[in-house]
Amino acid sequence: MRIEDFDALGTEQAQALLLQWCACPRWARDVAAGRPFRTRPALTAEARASWREADEAELLDAFAAHPRIGDVEHLRERFGRANAEQGQVLAADEAVLERLKTLNDRYSERFGFIFIVCATGKSAEAMLALLEARIDNDRTTELANAAREQEAIMVLRLEQAIDAPTDTGATP
Repeated sequence: MRIEDFDALGTEQAQALLLQWCACPRWARDVAAGRPFRTRPALTAEARASWREADEAELLDAFAAHPRIGDVEHLRERFGRANAEQGQVLAADEAVLERLKTLNDRYSERFGFIFIVCATGKSAEAMLALLEARIDNDRTTELANAAREQEAIMVLRLEQAIDAPTDTGATP
């Protein structure tokens, strides 16, 4: 989709698309209301700024829309895009998947939300190492970590959905 196409969407259509990038209704409303953006960097900047205004309830809503890292069945059932985002997890060793599940359960019990990480390009082993490094943090630190990871996921999804302008080499 071109940025012009995004800018031309109806409000409800724009919000529905935005909710695919980040499941925070206030964020989607705010970003949709900021149109037209005219450039992908302008949209990205607004998306980031609006996300950084999220309160804890909004963060938790967005986090709840994600499958757990390593929850292969859940990925297969509900999240086609997450399958692509977590593709390396699907090929992981069974012991690594079991450790991811165990630590994810512990993390969720400890913090009240699932472990959020921008998984694209990371192996299951790398995500397990990140989970192990973060499991002993305090809740405030983890909310901040998860919010940063959610922002990275949102920007990645936005950039995958909105075409970058083609550089024709022409000067203005």
